[in-house]
Amino acid sequence: MSHEDMSLKSAVAFVGPCPPPLGGVAVANVNAQSLFSHSAINIESFNTSQGDSREDLYGSKGWASILAATKLMFRFVNFIFSAKACVVNIFVTSNLSFIRTALMIVLAVMAQKKIVAHLHSKFKGELFLSPLGLSVMSFFLRRCEVVIVLSEQHRDHFAKKI
Repeated sequence: MSHEDMSLKSAVAFVGPCPPPLGGVAVANVNAQSLFSHSAINIESFNTSQGDSREDLYGSKGWASILAATKLMFRFVNFIFSAKACVVNIFVTSNLSFIRTALMIVLAVMAQKKIVAHLHSKFKGELFLSPLGLSVMSFFLRRCEVVIVLSEQHRDHFAKKI
């Protein structure tokens, strides 16, 4: 196996927010990437954060948010089809941003990447946690090789649905 073939097999792409803001998913993303910092595995990172010191993940979305999300998706298309990594770790939440994540999963499948979904979710009260929303979320998460959840309680809750 050539050196180039080895580097392709030893790269992981991480897709999710990086600080700022300093939130739970951003911290999990940075911590996951740091696990590989002393290994021979190359890290490719796609930051989904807007870089504000505080982002309102639950507020109403206006045209500026829609434009920012559209620009992010165009950047992601370029990233996923040029990434050398065979495996993509996507941080997933069950709020409105799951629409963006669903598109990212579809694009990663189209780019023939293996997907690890890192699900950060509540049990209720978010857009994709209703019965219909869970069905939609499950449709996309079934395209992933692995779905990682926050706890055994989350595993038991989502295993019946995904």
